Amino acid sequence: MPSNTRPLTIILNANHSKRTIYLLSLDAPTPHSLILAEARNKFRLKSLSQIYLKGGALFSPDQTLHIDVREVWVSKGEPYVGKDAPAPGVMGANAASPEVRVDVIAEESYVDPEAVKQLKAVARLEGVAAAIGMPDLHPGNRFPIGCAIAAHGVYPALIGTDVGCGIALYRLAATPSRFLPSKIASRLRGLDDPWDGDVPAWLAERGILKESEFDKPSLGTVGAGNHFAEICVVEEVKDDEACERIGVRNGVVYLLVHTGSRGLGKSILEAHSQANPNPFYPEGSPELSAYLGEHDYAVQWAVANRDLVAYRIASCLGLTLEDNDETEDTESRPIMPEKLIDVTHNSVTRHTLSVGDQEAQDLWVHRKGAAPADMGVAPCPGSRGDFSWLLQPLGDGNDNAHSLAHGAGRLHPRGAATLRKNVPGSTTSLGSEVVCTDSALMIEERPEAYKGVVDCHTTFGLVPYPCSGAGRSLFYVPDSGLINGRGRYRGGPAAPWSVFTVQKGKRYRFRVVNNSALGYYTFQIDGHPLKIIEADGIAHQPYTVNSLDIHPGERYSIVVEANQTIANYWIRAPITARRSSSTLDPELVKAVLRYEGAPSQDPTTSTSSGLKLDQNLLKPVENPGAPGGSAPADVVIDLKYGGVSGGVTGWQVNDSQYKSPGLPTLLKILSNNATTNADFARSENTIVLPYNKVIELQIHGSSNGFFHPWHLHGHAFDIIQNGGAVNYVNPPRKDVVPVGGSTARIRFRTDNPGPWFLHCHIDWHLEAGLAVVFAEAPNEQRNGPLAIQPSPGWTELCPKYAALPPALQ
Repeated sequence: MPSNTRPLTIILNANHSKRTIYLLSLDAPTPHSLILAEARNKFRLKSLSQIYLKGGALFSPDQTLHIDVREVWVSKGEPYVGKDAPAPGVMGANAASPEVRVDVIAEESYVDPEAVKQLKAVARLEGVAAAIGMPDLHPGNRFPIGCAIAAHGVYPALIGTDVGCGIALYRLAATPSRFLPSKIASRLRGLDDPWDGDVPAWLAERGILKESEFDKPSLGTVGAGNHFAEICVVEEVKDDEACERIGVRNGVVYLLVHTGSRGLGKSILEAHSQANPNPFYPEGSPELSAYLGEHDYAVQWAVANRDLVAYRIASCLGLTLEDNDETEDTESRPIMPEKLIDVTHNSVTRHTLSVGDQEAQDLWVHRKGAAPADMGVAPCPGSRGDFSWLLQPLGDGNDNAHSLAHGAGRLHPRGAATLRKNVPGSTTSLGSEVVCTDSALMIEERPEAYKGVVDCHTTFGLVPYPCSGAGRSLFYVPDSGLINGRGRYRGGPAAPWSVFTVQKGKRYRFRVVNNSALGYYTFQIDGHPLKIIEADGIAHQPYTVNSLDIHPGERYSIVVEANQTIANYWIRAPITARRSSSTLDPELVKAVLRYEGAPSQDPTTSTSSGLKLDQNLLKPVENPGAPGGSAPADVVIDLKYGGVSGGVTGWQVNDSQYKSPGLPTLLKILSNNATTNADFARSENTIVLPYNKVIELQIHGSSNGFFHPWHLHGHAFDIIQNGGAVNYVNPPRKDVVPVGGSTARIRFRTDNPGPWFLHCHIDWHLEAGLAVVFAEAPNEQRNGPLAIQPSPGWTELCPKYAALPPALQ
C-alpha cells in the first residue's frame, strides 16, 4: 500500500451485505461525492445518496473526512442501521460486551451450517465481544476451526489442544534443478520417527530450558491430521516489494512446515479442563496468568519443532551451506535452512478492537485455525491438489479481528471423507509427490475434502495476491485442428482424413459447428458454393458464399449441391488460434468431399478466393425486426471488457472478474430473495433485468481487434450493429456474436425469466472471468405462474459436486 494512502472500508448500510476497500489519499481531502461514486460503482447501486459515520452521524457534502475515520456506511436514504448488528440470539452474557459481532468472511466459499451454529454458540459465552469466521471456517469437536474470537478474558478451549500450531517458510536452495519430486520423495520417508539427535540441546539453543515428556518422542515430527511439510517452487510473484521484503523470489525452492506442539498442547488443555470443560479466565485473574505462562511455553516449543522438522528435511536431502548460500563461501557443512516467516495460528494475543458502536478496547483474540494479519505476509497453504499462497493483509484489521484464514478449510469432516475407501495416489494432479505411509490419513486428507479460500480474502478486500506456489496460464494453443475428430499435426503421421461421400446431382445439408475452446475456422469446400440457411439454430434467408468464418460456439447449416465432376475435393477449415505452436499447422485442418465413383485418394484441388460471409447480411425468416424497432430500448447496458492486471491470467467485464458463486444464482433468487443487484457479490457480476422490457447490450470491442465470441443463454438476440450500419428492420438473429475491434449492439426482450449467462465462448477466457449473469425478472421467478420452490436436495448439490474428484468435475 503506498505510504501516502490509507484504507477506508465502505459498507452498505441496509444489511452490510456489501463492503469494499478504498484507498484514500493523505495528500488531499476526500470529497463526499468521491466516496458515493466509488460505492455506486462497486455496489452497482445508482440510488445511494447518504453517507453515515460510525454511530449514525451524517457525513455531509460540505465536510472533510477526518484522517482517523476507517469505516463509512452508504445509504439509499434509510436510517442508520449500525455497525455489523449481530444475529438474533447471539448476544454475550457479560455486561462488558452489550453487543457481540458475529461475522463469517465467506461470501464466495461454502461454509458448513454446523460451523456457523458453533460460531454463534461461542458468541453467547461470557465476555465474548466478537466472533469472526474465516473463509475456511469448518466444524470442530466442540468449537469451530478457522475463526478468531475476541473476548474480555481467555477461554483455553477456544485455542484447543494444539497450542502454538502454525506454519513456517524456509528457503532451501537457489535453484530447483535438483529437487525433482520423483527423486527426493524416497529420501524423506521415516521423518515421523523420533529424532535421534540431542533434543535438550536443541531446545536450550532456543531458550527453552523446561523439559516435558513430549520432547524426545515428538520434537522434530510433523504429526497426523492436516499437518505437513511441503517443498515448493515459487513461479509467480505479483507484489515484488512485499515478496522481496521477506526474501521470496521466482524460481527458488522453499519449504513450508505446518505443525504444532504435538502432545504438549493437549496436556496443557487437559490440565486446565479437569474441573470445568470450558473454563473462563477473566482479565487479571491468577488462573489467566498461569495459563498464559504454559501457553507461551507451548508456542515456543512449537516454533522449535518446526525448525527441527526443517533441519531434518534439509539433512535428508543432503543440503549443505553451499546449496543455500549464494555467496562465494563454498564450505560444505549441514545447514539449518533460512527461516523467512513463522506464523502461529492456534494461540491467544492482545489486540485493540472496536466492537459495535463502542470505543476501541483491548481484547484477547483467540485464534483457532486463523493466521495473524498484523505480521506482514502470511502463508496460506492449499490442499494436496491445489497451490499454496503467500498473502499480504490489507486494512486496519478491525473487521477481521486482525486475522486471516490459515489454509484450505475442510469441505467435509474427516469422518465423511473416510466413507470413500479408495486411497488417493501418491502423485497429485499438479505432478507433485505425497510421502505418507498411512492409508487412512491419505483418505482423510484427500484434496477434494478441502475447498479453496484465497478468492474470499480478495472479495472482502483483506488481501491482494503477492505470489503463489505455482503459476497457471489461462491461454492454451491447440496442437491441431480436427474435423469430425480427425486431422493431422506438423511433424506427425499421415492420419486418415474424415471423408464425406456424396452422390452427383443431389443436395446436402451440412451442419457446421465450432466446438473449439479457442480458435476460429474459415470453412470452405473447393469448387462448391455454400448456401447458408440457418445460424445458431435460427432459420435465415438463403445466402450463398464461398467461405465463412465460424467462431467458438457458432453453428451454421449450409446447403451444398453435388454438381461438379466426380472426383475428390478438399474441405478446408484453416484455424486462427492467435498464437503459434510447434505442432499446429493451420492448413492441415482438412477433410475430403468424395463423390461416389471417385478413387480413394487425397484431392488435388486448390482453393480460390470468393465471397466470404458478412454476418450483417444475414436476415431471419420469421418475424424479422429488432425488439422495439428504431425506438430507444427500455434498458441500455454498456459492457466493456479487458484483461486483469497481469495479462492473460484474468479477464473482467466492467472492471469485475466473474467467479462462480458457492450458491447458484437461481437458488439465491428462490431461497434468499435475491432480487436486486445489491443482493449479489461483486464477483458474481450479476445484473438484474426487469420483466418484458427491451434490453440493448452495447459490447465494446477490444483495442487489439481480436475476436471474442459472446454467447447468451436463454435468448436469441438481434444484432442491430456490429462494425457496419445500424439495422432495426431485419438484422441477423443469433445467440453468439463475435466482437472484434468495433462495438456490437444486440437486443432482446426479457420474456424468459431466469438467470442467464453471457460469456466469452473462448473457454480459457470464461475460466478467467470473462462473463456476466443476467438475473432476468427475479420477482416473476419467485411469484409468477411458473414459480417453483426449491427442495432441500437442491441445496445439497453444490457440496456433493465439490466432493467429486477433480476428474469428474
